[in-house]
Amino acid sequence: MLKKFFYENPNLDNRIQRVTRVSDVNTSYYDSNDQKISNQKRTEFLRTIIANVKRKKTNLSNFETIILKNILHEPLMLTQYTDNSMRGACIPGSYKLSVDVDGAFHMCEKINPNYSIGSVYDGIDEDAQLDVMSNFFKEINKKCKNCNIKNLCNICYVSAETEKESFNISLEYCQKMREGVLSSLSEYYSLLESNPDLFMDLRR
Repeated sequence: MLKKFFYENPNLDNRIQRVTRVSDVNTSYYDSNDQKISNQKRTEFLRTIIANVKRKKTNLSNFETIILKNILHEPLMLTQYTDNSMRGACIPGSYKLSVDVDGAFHMCEKINPNYSIGSVYDGIDEDAQLDVMSNFFKEINKKCKNCNIKNLCNICYVSAETEKESFNISLEYCQKMREGVLSSLSEYYSLLESNPDLFMDLRR
């Protein structure tokens, strides 16, 4: 188990800066039985960390602490999207730039190949940038106008990508986002009610 591994390898544990996982949006990665079991174990692991913190058990590994910080900071990070029409999106090519083997530019390494914004031969294509943003925000304006968590939503191009150059925000994505926001806020307040000094403890 990861917890055991990092307890037994503290030098590696101390070097961890961030913990991420494969997004469950637009993927069948978690559909296999092995991944379902893995996801269940991850949920159990998170519950154990939260239970330990509520009991004010402080001997967490750095690995566990980083995961806990993610749980605590996520609701705060979500507030940055309040009154931000960009939500979690960026100006394509301004924040990141990914290059494929054919020399085509893409806005990031996560997006599929249907949204090229230029190439190493011709540079950034401003018209392509504008088309990507225009198509994305048409979908945002159509689907998100009356959403009750739109100011806490970090949706970006990757979350709505399709096999064409258009975008589509699925009901499944919206449902998962609502469940995620509710869960994050619930855990956030529950942890701080049990351990009000938790933020300061994590900063030490």
